[in-house]
Amino acid sequence: NVYNAALFNKSSIHKNISNITLAPGSTVQYTRNGDQPITNANGLVYQELLLSGDGNKTAPMDILTVLGNLSKSGNAVFVHNGGTVLLNGSGPQEFAGLTYNNIILQNNTKSAVGSCVIIDSIKISAVTTLSIRAGDTVTLRSGPAKTARMGIVEGTINYNTSGKFIVERYIPARKAWRFLSVATNSGQTIKEAWQERANVSSADPAPGFGTQLTSDRPSWAGDGFDLHSVSPSIKTYDAATNSYTGIASTNSVLSAGAGGYMIFIRG
Repeated sequence: NVYNAALFNKSSIHKNISNITLAPGSTVQYTRNGDQPITNANGLVYQELLLSGDGNKTAPMDILTVLGNLSKSGNAVFVHNGGTVLLNGSGPQEFAGLTYNNIILQNNTKSAVGSCVIIDSIKISAVTTLSIRAGDTVTLRSGPAKTARMGIVEGTINYNTSGKFIVERYIPARKAWRFLSVATNSGQTIKEAWQERANVSSADPAPGFGTQLTSDRPSWAGDGFDLHSVSPSIKTYDAATNSYTGIASTNSVLSAGAGGYMIFIRG
């Protein structure tokens, strides 16, 4: 079947329809209430793609290519299905704040509209700008099965003053020393990043996130630590002594120059 999108610029495609030609600027809308598969049969490339209604709108397991905007309205849920979303239109594109497995951005400016979550990777190709709307975030998710990564960045990122990345690192509940690196461009303090701004050890501002940090310093409370301990639970490498030593305060800004931190996770 051949579908000429110039005749009907807003439609929903059944997964069994093939050999579809979509006119530039046309919109395909998956709008049915209930679950729907998003097809890419026979190399189908979308112009504008809109997910609406409710239910799960499940992406193909390989590559879903969109040349225009990828947007969502209503209660529809985008299910990434372990696949890749490729945004490679020649003009500017917007993509909704959804949970993506892999996302590849190619050509011109690609603007995130809403906060996104990346399960596996995000790649920004050459001559491409990722624009993160002010106040929005792109989260590199980390869990028991996988930690997302920033893929090749050949283009640029526009944070629009207050857009940002959130980098997660899942740590299993097992007592052990962990070596953790930090963002190369961050103004966060250790207390903000790893203690979730908790003012007392019994506080849990963000359940499931953060940890408790202790120190052997007599001034541990004023220095921002949770509790006193016989030895410090957070250390950095001291080249002069070829050893790891405790830090002075968690109220200090994370230091990329420290080369990472050794932290004892109590489980």
